[in-house]
Amino acid sequence: MIQSIIYEFRDQHKWASYDNKILDNDTRNIFNEVYKFNKDSEDLMDLLDKISDRIEKSWIPFNELLKSPDNVSYSELEKHFKVVLSGGAGSLVESMIEIEKIAIKTYDTLYSMDRLIEDTESHFCGNYPILRQQHVIQFFDVVSNKAFKAYNFIISADKFMERRGKVSSFYETYLLVNRARFSLQYSVEFARHIIHHVSRNIRSCNRDADIKDKTYVELTGPSQGFIFDSLAVLQGISCKAFNGKYDHCKPNDPLCLSHTCSADGGVLKNCEQISKKSMALCLSEDPSKRYLSAVSDLKIYGNQSAAKHCPLNYMRRQKKWKMVRPVGLSELNLIPNEFCYCNCERKKWKQGDVRSISFNWALADTESNRVITNLRFEEKNGMISLVPQTGVLLPGGLIDQKTVEWTRTYSPEPVFKNDNLVAYYHRFQEGKESSTSYMEVDHDFMYISSGLSINLDDITVPRSHVIVGVRLNKAESRGNVNDKGIELSVKSMQFDPNSGELSRTRKLHIGATDFMLNQFQHAKRQVINLGDPNTPISKPSKNTDISVPYQRVEFRQTNKNDDLGQSFVPFIDIRGAKTNVAMPLSTISLYHRGCAESGGFIALKFQSLDIADYFERVINNNLSRYI
Repeated sequence: MIQSIIYEFRDQHKWASYDNKILDNDTRNIFNEVYKFNKDSEDLMDLLDKISDRIEKSWIPFNELLKSPDNVSYSELEKHFKVVLSGGAGSLVESMIEIEKIAIKTYDTLYSMDRLIEDTESHFCGNYPILRQQHVIQFFDVVSNKAFKAYNFIISADKFMERRGKVSSFYETYLLVNRARFSLQYSVEFARHIIHHVSRNIRSCNRDADIKDKTYVELTGPSQGFIFDSLAVLQGISCKAFNGKYDHCKPNDPLCLSHTCSADGGVLKNCEQISKKSMALCLSEDPSKRYLSAVSDLKIYGNQSAAKHCPLNYMRRQKKWKMVRPVGLSELNLIPNEFCYCNCERKKWKQGDVRSISFNWALADTESNRVITNLRFEEKNGMISLVPQTGVLLPGGLIDQKTVEWTRTYSPEPVFKNDNLVAYYHRFQEGKESSTSYMEVDHDFMYISSGLSINLDDITVPRSHVIVGVRLNKAESRGNVNDKGIELSVKSMQFDPNSGELSRTRKLHIGATDFMLNQFQHAKRQVINLGDPNTPISKPSKNTDISVPYQRVEFRQTNKNDDLGQSFVPFIDIRGAKTNVAMPLSTISLYHRGCAESGGFIALKFQSLDIADYFERVINNNLSRYI
C-alpha cells in the first residue's frame, strides 16, 4: 500500500518537490521600497524568505522517499509529517497562514500608498517606487509557488498518514487543507486585484538645468532676437519699417560686426524700438546665440548677472543724430537714431545649430523576435532623431531582460550647400563597398523653422499587438492645413501570448492623425498657449504641468525680457523613460511638460502591454489543476 502511494506521489507532486522559484533582484528591491512606506510591513520580505526556506526543507525527507523508498525510515517520516500537520510553530499550516498575512499586508500597503499618491507627478518624479504588472506577476508567482508546494505537501502528508492507518488525524487535516486552500485563493484574489491597478505608464522626469546635451537639447537657429542701430542701416529710421527686410548693417558698426542678420541670410520680423538713448550688449560665448544680456535706458534684458559681469567685452552705442533731407524739401532735419529689436529669421547655419528633425524609423529586429521597450530622442549633427531600446519577447508578453539594449541606427552626416544651408546623407557600408544616400527634405527630414508645431497625441495599438517601430513624420492635414506640423507614426505586430512569438503577418502602420480620426471622428487639437515664455531651464523645478492627449504646441522664440529671444522652445528631453524593468509597449505618446512663463520640454511617454488577461489564464490553469 505504501509502495503504491509512493508512485502516486511521484507522478502527481514531483513538480512541487523540485520547482523552487525565487524573487529576482528587481522585484525584491521594488517590494522592499514599497514596504518602507508602511512600518508594519518592513519585515515582510524577511518573513517570505523564512517561509520559503521552511517549505523547501519540509520536502527534503519526502524527496528521499520518492527517490529510494526502500531506504526510508517510515517511522521517522511519520514523525516529520505529524509536525507538518500539527498546525503548531514551524508547521506548513503556519506557513500558509503567514503567506496569507503577507498578501494582506502587501495589499494594505499598496492601497495606502495609492491613497497618498494622488498626482501623477509623484508617481514618476518623486521618491515613490513604481510598481509594474511584471513585479506583481513575479511576486505572486513566488508566493503562489510556495503556497502550492505547502498545500500539496499537506495533502500528500495526510494521504501518507491515512495509508499508515492514522485516521484520527482526518478531521484536523481536513480543516488544515481548507485553510491552505483559502490562503491560496486569497493570494490569487490579491494578485488579481492589484495587477489591474498598478501603473503601466512610463515616462521621463527632466528637471535638470545644468547638464546641457545630457538631459535635453535646445533648438537653436531658426529664429533669434537681433538688436541693431537704425542709423547704421540704409533702409530707414523707424524700427517698424524694417519688418520683412534685410538689415544691411554696415560691417564697421559696433552693434553689427559678425552678428548681422543679413549675413546669416536672415529677414527681420516683428521689429520694435528697444531704446532711444543707449545700448550695451553682452555677447554670448555660445556660437549658436548672439547675446547674454542687453542694457538700455537703465533697463536690463536677458541674463541679469551677465549685464553686471559680462564674460566678454560690452558692445556699446550712445544716442546720436543724423542729418536727413525729407523728400521734396530743401531743408535738412536732425533725426535721432533708434535701437531696434527684431526677430531674425535666418536661413544659414551656424556652429551648434539644432535645426532639423529626422523622419527615419526607429525599428526593432522582428526577425529576432525583438520589440521596442523604450525610446529616446537623440541629437547628432544638428538633427533630432529617435533611438529605440529593444528586447526579445517571451511568453505572456514579458521581456528577456538579458537581451535589452539600445540600438543606434545609422547616423546622418551633414553637407553644406552653396547658400550655407545644410543637407544630409547616409553612408552605407557593405563589406568593402560603400554607398551614399542623400536625405530628401520633407520626406526623410524637416527643417525646424518658425511656425513649426508638434501634435501631442497618444497612439494605442490593437489588443494582442506590440509596438515594433516608431518615427516622427509630417502631420496629416485632413482639412486642418498645417504644412509645418509633425506627429508620431507607429508600426505594430500581433503576437501569440502563449509562445511569445511575433506573427509573421504584415506590420500594422498608423499615424497620429489617422488614429485620432478613428477614435473620435475628428482631428481638432487644442493649442497650448506658451504665453511669453522663458527657457525651461530657468525654472527647472517648476516644469511639472503635463499636457493632456490630443493637444498641439507651437515652437517659438523665448521672450525679449528674460532671454532676448535667443532660444527656441520647447526644448527636447533626450533621456530614456524612467523604468526599472523593460516591457513591451502598447501605447506611445508625445507630451509637453512645463509651467507658466516657461517653454517647457517635449518628451515621450508610454504604456506597457496589459498582460492581465494572460495572467488570468495562468491563474485559472493553476487553480483548475491544483485546487
